[in-house]
Amino acid sequence: MSGESVYNVIQEVPAASVKGARFQSSRAPAPTASTFGLHGTSVVLGNVAGEPATASVHPQKKSTGSFGRTVLSDVSTADFLKKSGSQQITSPVLATTKHEKLKAPIPKKEEKPVMGLKTDKNFVVANAVENILSIPKKQSAQQPRAVDRADYGAVPEYISKIKTELKTQYSLVDSYKQRKAQDEERYSLLDSAEVQQLRYSLQRRWEVLNKEFQTMGFSVETYSQKRHQDDVEKELRAVEAALQKINKPVIYIYDDTR
Repeated sequence: MSGESVYNVIQEVPAASVKGARFQSSRAPAPTASTFGLHGTSVVLGNVAGEPATASVHPQKKSTGSFGRTVLSDVSTADFLKKSGSQQITSPVLATTKHEKLKAPIPKKEEKPVMGLKTDKNFVVANAVENILSIPKKQSAQQPRAVDRADYGAVPEYISKIKTELKTQYSLVDSYKQRKAQDEERYSLLDSAEVQQLRYSLQRRWEVLNKEFQTMGFSVETYSQKRHQDDVEKELRAVEAALQKINKPVIYIYDDTR
């Protein structure tokens, strides 16, 4: 087959590349801006601008900045501070031993409570007797008494103000009721026969005015004819309005002379 050769069976070993020397820049190292290991120092950031040397007098990395202080072999766990070891007991109540107890223990589940206890003591009477027989407290001379105050027993200012406002409101309500009662006295019920008579008279007057208005011509020649036509039309509208008002089951009239 074309392309086959015994020389292709043997693989060629690639030549090892020769690595040159590492490049070293003549300038300052690249900035890193790291805060690792700077806790507790005045240095905020280290190597921000690529300084060739430490800018501060403090070291940028402490000896305990990575994993804490070095634990030596002389450190013993028995010397560690115990619980509440730094507290100083000054109160006599707290200075109790382990066996002393401040209050009675909680009863166990096997202990049964005492049942059926009764008393004949009247606590209301006992409380009254105790307060009656008790000695009153002495009033010190420095403490002022309530009865010695200048405003003792005087009516507060806000109560007088409220009474004045209530009195004004009551007077307004009374005056309104009086005016309403006076207005109601001036109204009187119109008799049904009188209503029928008024209705009949108004209807007859409307018929007369309507007939007179219909007989007038459309063309008005003189000023007197025009004025007479306007007067008839106004009176006709007034009669129609009176008929609408009087067509009610109950009619009250107002007497303005009272």
